[in-house]
Amino acid sequence: MTRIADRKTSIDYYQEKFSSDGLSDALSLYAWILKLLNPKPTETLLDVSCGEGWLNHFAERYTRLSCGVDWARAALDRASYNAPQSHFVLSDAERLPFPSNSFDFVVNLGSLEHYVDPVTGAREMARVLRKSGKACILVHNSYFILDI
Repeated sequence: MTRIADRKTSIDYYQEKFSSDGLSDALSLYAWILKLLNPKPTETLLDVSCGEGWLNHFAERYTRLSCGVDWARAALDRASYNAPQSHFVLSDAERLPFPSNSFDFVVNLGSLEHYVDPVTGAREMARVLRKSGKACILVHNSYFILDI
């Protein structure tokens, strides 16, 4: 598991990454995740560490409200372009700026293992998820099928 030792180093790394070539998975991954979640038009979705906003892009077709958070301003600039109907917030995923029980779906794709404190990040996602909600957390490993 690769974690970056401090928040500033991590923010600087992702800011540089999204300012240059970006960082995103195959677009089919986002469609697959939404198919699994099966959101309804009245429901809300939060993508934690949303990157370029591609999950939000597809979620706009299905949900009442699609939000994303990331701590790299450059990522949110791309996300706002890719998903113009979604709401994006510059935020640390370990300190989400939303009230408890705010979202029907909380998604985190391949980022939790990179947090300074993954346990705190997971707790924050659980906190903002409604009691009847669904979470989808994808953690990459050495046998991750999309890396083949």
